[in-house]
Amino acid sequence: EEPAIDEFEQGRKLYLAGDKAGAFQHFLPAAQAGNSLAEIQVGYQYENGEGVSQDYRRAAQWYARAATLGAATADCNLGFMYEAGAGVREDWVQASGLYQAGADLNNKRCQFMLGRAYEFGIGFAQNRASAIEWFTRAGAGARGDPQAAYFARSLRDPTNNIGFRNQAEHDLVIGGRL
Repeated sequence: EEPAIDEFEQGRKLYLAGDKAGAFQHFLPAAQAGNSLAEIQVGYQYENGEGVSQDYRRAAQWYARAATLGAATADCNLGFMYEAGAGVREDWVQASGLYQAGADLNNKRCQFMLGRAYEFGIGFAQNRASAIEWFTRAGAGARGDPQAAYFARSLRDPTNNIGFRNQAEHDLVIGGRL
């Protein structure tokens, strides 16, 4: 069982009630006690400026602490921060390694992000077959990601182009600014 679970639960109740700042006051001590769920939540609130000032560097530090405890959600969140260079030095190899770690723990979101990494060459050479494999895993089952299942189907058609990593990349290319 996670340490400081009562403190975490108090924070969770306040967070769900909309009191983000009050929730943070409970999540932080739980995180400092080593509760990986609280570490992720503290990271999330720093990342998004919920109840605290936005601070990507602190968000990344808290995600990293939770990732060392084997929290797959933290792997995904920290991986995305490395991919975007938010609070940490941009490092696509580190990002893809974190996505892989979370995917190996059967986290659907990490499996989706790993599929994206293979689709667009984020830390790996582009590999359509590996992208399809990870999107298929992310989309499988009752709790599967329908967007991942769609991407797996779409990539199976060899006439489909890969596309763009995100909206900003799309706008750069389509807008003729690349």
